Amino acid sequence: MPAPTGSSPTVPGTPAGGAGNGFKKYFEDLWAEIVAVIAAIFPVGTGGWTSYSPSIGSGWAAGTYTLTARYTQVGKTVRVRLRVVITGASALTTANSGFGLPVTPQDPGWITGTAEFFDASALSYIGGRVSGGQSTTQVYAVYGNGTTSTIRQSNTVPVAPAVGDVLTLDFTYEAA
Repeated sequence: MPAPTGSSPTVPGTPAGGAGNGFKKYFEDLWAEIVAVIAAIFPVGTGGWTSYSPSIGSGWAAGTYTLTARYTQVGKTVRVRLRVVITGASALTTANSGFGLPVTPQDPGWITGTAEFFDASALSYIGGRVSGGQSTTQVYAVYGNGTTSTIRQSNTVPVAPAVGDVLTLDFTYEAA
């Protein structure tokens, strides 16, 4: 950055109308340039969470759950949090248990995160993971079955959902 013109630099603290204006202006401009460079390297966006209404797989029975969905995006990185509280019987009838994404992913195979199912009757947590598979529109909670494969959340996996149970998904992916 070139040195300021129009006045000569003096000791900091010179009154605003005095000869120190050039010195002050130089450092104000330098600070603004530093802030701009940092913002370009580390974009932070607003940092706030945005609520959204995801599409829901047909396995979820209407009126038997409450869903809270939020996401935040910084650059091309998208982080999503979903929470489903079971409020009625037979909330999940099949394995078509997916949730829609707020932003199209670059590669659904790289969607990564955790799934946690709280079984209220047993007072236990069952851990799983989030999978996008090859879908560019939905993610699923999947759980290990004791072998090398995984099984989608369903009306029996990891256990039969009942009133008071909670499913929480927290995952990250790159936007297209």
